[in-house]
Amino acid sequence: MFIYPMASFLQMTIYYLLTYLLFIKTSAFISISTIIFLIIELSCIIFFYLSIINNPLLKKIITSIGLIYLLFFLLYMIDRGILIDLPIQFYFLQSLIILFFAVFHLIDLFSDKPRLNLLNEPSFWITIGVLLYFICVIPMYVGGK
Repeated sequence: MFIYPMASFLQMTIYYLLTYLLFIKTSAFISISTIIFLIIELSCIIFFYLSIINNPLLKKIITSIGLIYLLFFLLYMIDRGILIDLPIQFYFLQSLIILFFAVFHLIDLFSDKPRLNLLNEPSFWITIGVLLYFICVIPMYVGGK
């Protein structure tokens, strides 16, 4: 799970160095790094939920949704090129997909035998954080172009 925040940190650090210290126009870097970050983000979250969910059906659903989205993403990149700005719909769709994964985990968590203390379940806290973050960013994408 450390890859996810590290990818964001590296993306922002390199952007800052290129833009503000070296005064290099970075539109190509922004496009490529955003695409890489979105793929890393979704992949990390898929692997996290696949490792903690016990229900085989939910695992298949998560894998299928992730593969379909990544295939759609790849086909879009092949058709339009890698140096384009992604439409806001990609961010919105990916946020919804990640929210579904978090809900799937909560369903799996509460359908299994009762946990004595959810406060001591790291996966519960990660899922709550994912839910809060992606619920808060979705309104930004709803009104976007």
